[in-house]
Amino acid sequence: MAMKPHRIYLILGGVSLVSLIGLLLLLPRMPEQIPIHWNSAGEIDSYGSRWMLLLFGALPLLMLGLFQALPRMDPRKENYQKHMGPYLLLTALITVLMIAAGWITALSALGVSVPVSRILPVMIGVLFVCLGNYMPRIRFNYTFGIRTPWTLASEAVWKKTHRAGGIGFVLCGAVLLLAAVLPWEWLPSLAAAALGMLVVFLFLYSWLLYRKEERS
Repeated sequence: MAMKPHRIYLILGGVSLVSLIGLLLLLPRMPEQIPIHWNSAGEIDSYGSRWMLLLFGALPLLMLGLFQALPRMDPRKENYQKHMGPYLLLTALITVLMIAAGWITALSALGVSVPVSRILPVMIGVLFVCLGNYMPRIRFNYTFGIRTPWTLASEAVWKKTHRAGGIGFVLCGAVLLLAAVLPWEWLPSLAAAALGMLVVFLFLYSWLLYRKEERS
C-alpha cells in the first residue's frame, strides 16, 4: 500500500528539522568563513560567512513547504493527482540533496575531508536519471515540468517536449554518474555543457513543435 503524501511530507519535514537542529548545534564550532562552493574538481573555490549555514539548514524545510503548496496553487491541480508518485519521489530526492549539501559544507568547514567530487555528481546524477525516467509521466500543469510559452499553450507540445526532455536528462545524469567513478576531470564540465545545450534544445524544440501544430 502506497504511503500517503502527507506522511511523506511529515517524514521529510522531520528529517529536515533534525538536520537543521544538528547544524545549529555545530554553528558555535564553525570558523568565521565556511566553504560554500566547489569547482568541478571538488576543490573549494568560494567562502562565505558561517551564518550561511543557517540558510543551508533551513532551505530543505522552506523547499518542502513550497513543494507542498504547489499542487494546491496550480490551476491544473487535478493533474497532480495523476503524477503524484513522481512528484513525491523528486521532492524527496531534492530534499535529501539539499540536506547533504548542508552537511558537506559543515563537515568541510570543520576540516573533515569530504569527497565532494564523488558525492555530489552521484546525487545529482541519480536525481537527473530519476527525473528523466519520470518526466514523460508529468501531466500538463503550470508549475512543475518543462515550462516554455509553447508547452503551456499546447498539451500535445507539452507531452512531446517532456518525452524528449526525459531522454536528455537521463543522458546528462549518466554522464554525471560516470564523472563520479572515472578520473576524467573534464566529465563534470561536459555534463554542465550538455545540460545547458539540453535547455536550449528543449526551448527551441517546443517552439518548433508549436509552429508545426499551428500550421497543421
